[in-house]
Amino acid sequence: AATAARLLPDGAIIRLEKEFLDTEGDNGLFVDEQWRLRDLINFTLLVSSNDGANAIASIAGAVEKGTESYSAGRDTFIEKMNSQAKEIGMKKSFFYNETCLDPELLLSGGYGTAHDVALLLSYVLEHEPELVESTRQSHQEFQSLDNISHSATNTNIAIETVPGLIAS
Repeated sequence: AATAARLLPDGAIIRLEKEFLDTEGDNGLFVDEQWRLRDLINFTLLVSSNDGANAIASIAGAVEKGTESYSAGRDTFIEKMNSQAKEIGMKKSFFYNETCLDPELLLSGGYGTAHDVALLLSYVLEHEPELVESTRQSHQEFQSLDNISHSATNTNIAIETVPGLIAS
C-alpha cells in the first residue's frame, strides 16, 4: 500500500483485468470493474485481498515502468517494494511477490522480522496514516466506480477487543 501510494495518485483508476483475479482467494471482485486507487487499497487491506494487491501492483508497476505488460509491471512494483523497505530501514525483509503468498512449498512469498514490520507501521503512520485508517474498522461497505457494492469484513477477528487500536 505504501509503495502504491508513492507511485500513483489517490485519484488513479484501477480497472480489474481477468489476470488480476487469478490469485489465490476470492473477495468478490469482477473483471473490468473500476476502482479508485484509495478505495481499492482500503478494501485490499481490510479483507487481505490478493486480487486487489495483484491489480494495484500490476498497474502501479506498469505505469512506473512505462509498459503495457502487467507481468513486467508486477516485477517493477516488487523491486520498488524492496527498495522502499530498505529506505525505511527494513534490513531483514525481502518480498518475492506483491501478495507475499508462498509460490512454492519451500519458498515464501516474503520474509521479514517483527522489528521490520514495526518500522513499516511507524513509517506509514508518520507519512501516510490514511492508508491504515480503514483497518481499524471491523466492517466497511465499498462501492466501485461501476456502482457494484462490496461488503468487507476485517480479517482481524479480534479488532473490537483491542483498546486504542491504531491499525490492524
